[in-house]
Amino acid sequence: KCKQAKEKYPEANVYNKIELYIQDQKCDVGIIATPNYLHIPQADLFLRENHHVVIEKPMGIRFSDCVALNKNHHDKHIFCVMQNRYSPPAKLLKSMLEKGVLGNIYIVQIQCFWNRDERYYQPGNWRGSLEKDGGVLYTQFSHFIDMMYWLFGDIRNIKTRLYNHNHQSCTEFDDSGVATFDLEKGGSGSLHFSTSIYDTNFESSIT
Repeated sequence: KCKQAKEKYPEANVYNKIELYIQDQKCDVGIIATPNYLHIPQADLFLRENHHVVIEKPMGIRFSDCVALNKNHHDKHIFCVMQNRYSPPAKLLKSMLEKGVLGNIYIVQIQCFWNRDERYYQPGNWRGSLEKDGGVLYTQFSHFIDMMYWLFGDIRNIKTRLYNHNHQSCTEFDDSGVATFDLEKGGSGSLHFSTSIYDTNFESSIT
């Protein structure tokens, strides 16, 4: 892969170990855009060398690892890529909520119906592995979970039902589910999600 990268981008410096890159490059911020299971250990390497980090979502597979990374490097900035917050509709909705334009929020409904099939889950790849991928709430729908917290605050009384409709042969985790919860600020919500939609993505909505 390093050879292929060098052939495609001859002007770029290519490294086959992240440690060599960190030693060679004088930078302020490290950007982690690798498979999910590598995010925490690679971010830790940058942080140990006094760099801030930007980590592609998800920050990590295990909550305890994310907490430990923050605790061990509390003097550094650790950013997670959640670019949906910057989309015009999201910014407008955030502004409306902060100004009270919509009044009291009693019910929040999030629907994410996407396609991820054998074209995406290639044999031998990290995608589809429970240990390396984490599942659809990590890789596909974490943006919408982030949006929910950002817009409506914390939640409690979470109940979930999970299903694997079409991915028994290519993933180690469920492809669909329903979660219901209460909003800490009052009201309730639900999240319906699936990667079993035929051929192409169908819907991403917050009501």
